Amino acid sequence: MRASLVLPILIGLAAVGCTPATVAPAPTVGSFSPWHGMPGAFVKVTGSGFTGVTSVTFNGVRASFTVKSNTEINAKVPSHATNGPVAVTTSGGTGKSSAAFPVDNVVEAGHDVSSLKGDTYHLQADEWNSSAPLTIASDGNLDFWITNSGLSNSTSGGPGAYPSLYKGCHWGDCTANSGLPMTVSAVTNPGTVTTTYRTSTVAGGAWDASYDIWFNPNATTADNLGGLEMIIWLTSQGSVQPLGSEVARSVTIGGRNYNVWYGVNGNGATVSFVLGNPTTSVDNLDLGPLAAFAVDRGYMPSTWYLIDVEAGFEPWQGGEGLTVKSFVVCDAKGC
Repeated sequence: MRASLVLPILIGLAAVGCTPATVAPAPTVGSFSPWHGMPGAFVKVTGSGFTGVTSVTFNGVRASFTVKSNTEINAKVPSHATNGPVAVTTSGGTGKSSAAFPVDNVVEAGHDVSSLKGDTYHLQADEWNSSAPLTIASDGNLDFWITNSGLSNSTSGGPGAYPSLYKGCHWGDCTANSGLPMTVSAVTNPGTVTTTYRTSTVAGGAWDASYDIWFNPNATTADNLGGLEMIIWLTSQGSVQPLGSEVARSVTIGGRNYNVWYGVNGNGATVSFVLGNPTTSVDNLDLGPLAAFAVDRGYMPSTWYLIDVEAGFEPWQGGEGLTVKSFVVCDAKGC
């Protein structure tokens, strides 16, 4: 009896033909234009599946938006947004851009300087050798990117600028609570001053990604003249080279391989350590072995002072899109 009842029920269900509800796929976010922008700027977001969009966010911060089509959204960069992916949400889920959208919360040009992170770091465009257009921006964290560059210096001379972040005193402009100045004799102790610097670079132009580290005979100075400038080249593009001439090749210092250059100009002496294996980022770089090398070579005495650690780019030509993703210096007062 039970079997005879089950068969008609099954036949009835098959006749009705129950079909599962269709679930829309999650949207995809392919690109955005422009590639950076200030809060309040409008951005074209392109992708697919932009039907029934419920929210658009910039690194988690909700933005106002207009859906133009199934493949295009016009969104407004929200206040308080920081660098991160652009995300689009529909009933089918959330799609995020693979690239981060840089938010221009702080904009610099010329010789302007901005304080970041409670004045513990400073941001500068430092266009010291050109009058061409140059603009950089940051989201307010320890990062920045070159948003516009008209630099076109000859690579046989100096770069047009050194857009950078720094900790310490740059030509008398000092950050707060830095732990600097510090005697060179203290710096040479392993692990006393370490730093991490991460970048993303571009294929065109002529530039280097580098540290610029200043040592001076005096603990306090209104300028950086008369001391030693130490430059550490991570990588470069185009026919550029450090000041002076190569004085040592394939030297291992602190576990890393360098080619060493040395030269003198009107501001004092410069020693440049060019990484033998170029890279866009270094982690926990110890300045002690490099300082000790400079002392052993007679480039500076151990009684001098480390007054400033900077990280950025030296662009001779172009450089738009060069980005410092993060920078930190750890010394006696912490990181």
